[in-house]
Amino acid sequence: MTTSDGVEAIRSAVQAVNFGDIDGYLRGFDASCLRWVSAIERPFTLVEVGENLRILACGFDGLRLDEESLFGEGDLVCARWKLQGTHTGDYLGLPPTGREIHMETCEVYRFEAGLVVESWAYGDPGQLFRQISSVVKGDGGARA
Repeated sequence: MTTSDGVEAIRSAVQAVNFGDIDGYLRGFDASCLRWVSAIERPFTLVEVGENLRILACGFDGLRLDEESLFGEGDLVCARWKLQGTHTGDYLGLPPTGREIHMETCEVYRFEAGLVVESWAYGDPGQLFRQISSVVKGDGGARA
């Protein structure tokens, strides 16, 4: 697999997510793939990644990942993403707020035999919850 093949594989996988096709996204990953997320002690399995994406897709209308930068070298691909959507459904017990989310993350993917076998996500995993929490910044603690 060439570097450009890896870049296109990631671009294609993310395009599947943007069309609501979580299984299409997961097909680009080896079943044993682990995803390490900054500030979280243990990695997520591919099954957990799929479950989390499905929960996210149900809780946010217009959910999409926009590519800000995508490049690779050898068996590694690096991407900077912007996740966007509107909180219109229950998300992990949080009722819909109608608030938009805008999260930036960076992810590194390692390929073997044409599939992602490991990935590392860097960003602030708590920013999504802060953006949809009931306390609005600067309101003196008033509830939305």
